[in-house]
Amino acid sequence: MNPEPAKNMSPTPAPRDFLSVWLRIGATGFGGPAGQIALMHEELVERRGWLGEAAFRHALGYCMVLPGPEAQQLATYLGWLLYGRAGGIAAGMLFILPGLLLVLGLSWLIAGWGQLPAVGAALAGLKPAVVVLVAAAAWRMAGQLRGREGLIAGAALAATVSGLLHFAAIIGLAALAGWWVGRRGEAAPHPVQGHAAGQAPDNEPGPLPVRVRAPSLRRLLAGVGAALLAWAACRLGVGTGPPLLGELADFFTRAALVTFGGAYAVLPYVFDVAVREAQWLSPAQMIDGLALGETTPGPLILVNSYIGFMAGWNAGGGDAGLALGAALVVTLFTFLPSFAFVLVGAPWVERSRDLAWLRAPLRGISAAVAGLVTALGLTFAAHVLWPAGWVEARLSGGLDLQAAALLVALGTLRWRFGLTGVRLVTAGAALGIGAYALA
Repeated sequence: MNPEPAKNMSPTPAPRDFLSVWLRIGATGFGGPAGQIALMHEELVERRGWLGEAAFRHALGYCMVLPGPEAQQLATYLGWLLYGRAGGIAAGMLFILPGLLLVLGLSWLIAGWGQLPAVGAALAGLKPAVVVLVAAAAWRMAGQLRGREGLIAGAALAATVSGLLHFAAIIGLAALAGWWVGRRGEAAPHPVQGHAAGQAPDNEPGPLPVRVRAPSLRRLLAGVGAALLAWAACRLGVGTGPPLLGELADFFTRAALVTFGGAYAVLPYVFDVAVREAQWLSPAQMIDGLALGETTPGPLILVNSYIGFMAGWNAGGGDAGLALGAALVVTLFTFLPSFAFVLVGAPWVERSRDLAWLRAPLRGISAAVAGLVTALGLTFAAHVLWPAGWVEARLSGGLDLQAAALLVALGTLRWRFGLTGVRLVTAGAALGIGAYALA
């Protein structure tokens, strides 16, 4: 990629242009983090020249090593570079807002009208499409493993399937294993999987509209204190409502702090707690949520908002108010840590560009994520193929032949004809409706 920033453009955008560009990115950001990061690069670096190549890549490098949704964090970081804290908050929120509104509307449609034959048929086609997407993600991640990273992935898969270790323990041990492998010189220096733009940084800094203030310990402590105070205030506010809201706030805060590797990395953890332990929603509803996340713009982690909606809907017996409140609580506590990480840490990152010491542990975590996502794919496939036969990790009952046929057809479309993302999910819905019409 050799971008040529637009000529005769001011590196500092007008506020109206700034907001309209981020709203457009949020509304058209399909294709997962890779597509969204590429879209930001095209809009901000190539077309408008608001940021230079090195500034963009350096911001991406920091967001790659953070827990949480990397594309949303990159939007926040780039907004901060352009307009300070207010710009970071505006860019991050506009990147989320269009997708969130769509997710909430579609969640209501699925919850309220999911039993209608046509809607049910479309969902029946979406579920095998999700299995194919997760399988493709696991295959892509596995293809990036080097040397003994394959052993880390295999161990993570075995620990997840057997239930021997908690998600956080798997991540911690994987980081330790990655550090050990790195000390032996076996870890490849390529970037963490799941992120776009892995080329070496350009040496040309390019325009940097906001003058970065030198970081200080006082500002760091003030930033951390403000973030903790904001979280505490939100948590106290949630505590005045139904107990479910507090449970969701606590869990999704924990999830936001261990989501290294993007949305696919945390989905096994969310599935384990939200479906198996707390039983906020059913496995079928969880798969519907992932399909919904794949077909809407914005970060894939917005599937958490759907989970919150369904948790409130199920707990309240169809109470739309509780469902909406639960979805907004989950959204808030999913993204609040991401904003804090960027707005507090960015000044220090701009001063120091050496993140090499994190590379080996993160490679270990990335290897574990490949195993975790594989386990998630196997679990989803079991629920789709044996919808009435899942009892405590044992398969019984009859195979759903229609689901199996749709899985084969969609797998063929993915690997033979290259359909991905929205197109594959749309094909799944169409095949599901077609199968219903022919039945």
